[in-house]
Amino acid sequence: MTVSHTRKIPILLLGLFLAAVLLGCGNRNSGGPEASGVYAAPPDVGALQKYMARYVSLLNEGNAPELAKHLGDPNSKQDAALRIEKYGRQQWRDASFECESKGISADIYDIRITATNGTTAAPIRIDERAHWFGHEKKWHLAGLIETKADPQKPTSGIDPPSTVG
Repeated sequence: MTVSHTRKIPILLLGLFLAAVLLGCGNRNSGGPEASGVYAAPPDVGALQKYMARYVSLLNEGNAPELAKHLGDPNSKQDAALRIEKYGRQQWRDASFECESKGISADIYDIRITATNGTTAAPIRIDERAHWFGHEKKWHLAGLIETKADPQKPTSGIDPPSTVG
């Protein structure tokens, strides 16, 4: 069976197109373009400064409901209460923020907050972990509350066997 030259060109072009699509669809861990940050939105350090300044302001105020909104995750209410208990109402002054990527993930950063306690003049140094959501262009702090699986809830979708007593 012979294939004419006019049919070889579209088949060749289709093959090249499919190869280009398949090579461009790698995930972050594949070493493809996204792993090098070509497609990922770069972290916005200005947004981080604003986010962290608001965080410190809400801690200083002891405003748990607003802090919960600011944190914005499912455990925010409990997490905000824990943060207020741990760090709140200390009147942090001269707060500064350092951001460093430890290579854990392309979008996870260690944040160091340094400040001075406005009441005692004691130095404050707090380490946090933040996640940059490039698609939303937002920062979020990792929660202080550990999430644990509920042993009463099945993970496989099958109810656990009941015991006869």
